Amino acid sequence: MMEAIMLSPAPGRPRSDQADHAILEAAFRLLATHGYDAMTMEGVAAEAGVAKTTVYRRFAHKADLVSAALVEHMPLPDPPATGSIRGDLIALVALFQQGVVAGLGIKLLGTLLVQEDRYPELLDLFRKRLIGPRRRMLAAVLRRGVACGELRADLDVEKAIDMLVGAVLIHRVARGEPSADYAKRTVHALWPALI
Repeated sequence: MMEAIMLSPAPGRPRSDQADHAILEAAFRLLATHGYDAMTMEGVAAEAGVAKTTVYRRFAHKADLVSAALVEHMPLPDPPATGSIRGDLIALVALFQQGVVAGLGIKLLGTLLVQEDRYPELLDLFRKRLIGPRRRMLAAVLRRGVACGELRADLDVEKAIDMLVGAVLIHRVARGEPSADYAKRTVHALWPALI
């Protein structure tokens, strides 16, 4: 289960969902256009049209805000139900390809990696809030495959996840945008290592 992203509301006036949305949208826009270093909590407040205290009441620090904005823009998809383990793996790899690798996803990941030495909490929150739930979803499919005998009993689930996701990432970095059938071809190529 994914941890709550927002901090507990302070006593007093109820929180505004509209303000929450405006803050997360502003944070995502500023991150995408200016990068993490240039983005400030005050700048997000101004962009969102709210007081900076409104931002600080919701988020403990900039890394907290940025990771929440990324979760908002890359929500966890529903688990696939294709009727087969192979089909579910293809669906999940395709979702990863579309959600993280395509568009701004890879650029934002690059931004986070560049900042890791200076702001380790940023990448920690990204891993916890975005990567972790997706890895758990993929792990559940792989473990289900082991349990039903479709995948080998001694399967190293974490290594299998690294192979499936890593193939998409390295293809994007080394060769450009993967083709529409890349998820299917990736799972088929790795399938002999899984069974």
